[in-house]
Amino acid sequence: MLTIFRRKHIYDIAVCLSLIVAITALLRFPNESILAARDGLSLCLNVIIPSLFPFFVLSALVVETGITRHLGKLLEPVMRPLFNVGGSCVAAFVLGFIGGYPVGAKTVISLYENGDCTKTEAERLLSFCNNSGPAFIFGVVGAGVFSSGVIGLVLYLAHTLASLIVGIIFRNWGKNNIRHEISRKKTTAPPASFSAAFTTSVKSSFQSIINICGFVIFFTVFIRLLFVSGFIPWLAGLIGLILSPLGFDSRWAERLLTGIIELSSGVWSLNDAAGQLTASVAMAAFMLG
Repeated sequence: MLTIFRRKHIYDIAVCLSLIVAITALLRFPNESILAARDGLSLCLNVIIPSLFPFFVLSALVVETGITRHLGKLLEPVMRPLFNVGGSCVAAFVLGFIGGYPVGAKTVISLYENGDCTKTEAERLLSFCNNSGPAFIFGVVGAGVFSSGVIGLVLYLAHTLASLIVGIIFRNWGKNNIRHEISRKKTTAPPASFSAAFTTSVKSSFQSIINICGFVIFFTVFIRLLFVSGFIPWLAGLIGLILSPLGFDSRWAERLLTGIIELSSGVWSLNDAAGQLTASVAMAAFMLG
């Protein structure tokens, strides 16, 4: 009990100190913070909302109207042997590969909340149905960063194949919990009418997109503060020094750290390294995964 108390005490102190440092950074670099927030807001308005919101509404409609249950009867012989999930989960499978982050994850949660899959099946789906969409890989990465549709295609195929392999690997995840969860599927709610489903889908999708935009703006500011404070350059220099024998310098470490914190910024940072094709494509594939 005393050990748990000490751990919680240390955790509280760490959180408090982190918040103080963050507030100090905002006060120390107000102009950079405002510009970063403006950039994040521009990214949300020009890219995230137009590309994700329609997919959010459509994915919610597919689930709310009960279409997944009809598809489930047809596709059960395919989804069950491959991924050990019900046929109704095909909605998350398809939308997860064409809608981009986080359409697949949102569809999985909608399926679970509507009783179309068990908790264990939802966990299996989340392992491979939340992927970068073709619009982002072909448009931003392929055409924008590398000026090549072929590279975009190669990255998308590699991304898709890797996700499918992960799905097959996780097909037996949580096998011991299935018997306990079977009863939940029998309480499935009846599908809503189209008008009610459409209204619910738009409302829930708008709330989801606002949440996502909030995180994007926050992490855009967070990354900018880490750069202007010198933390990322310092950490990248340390990583580059350790991995220099492998040809991994501090500039590559900066790109990697940026991509780990926020995907879009990390991938775009490869724009000035497109000349080093093999290394930059490998880094882009890692970030997308």
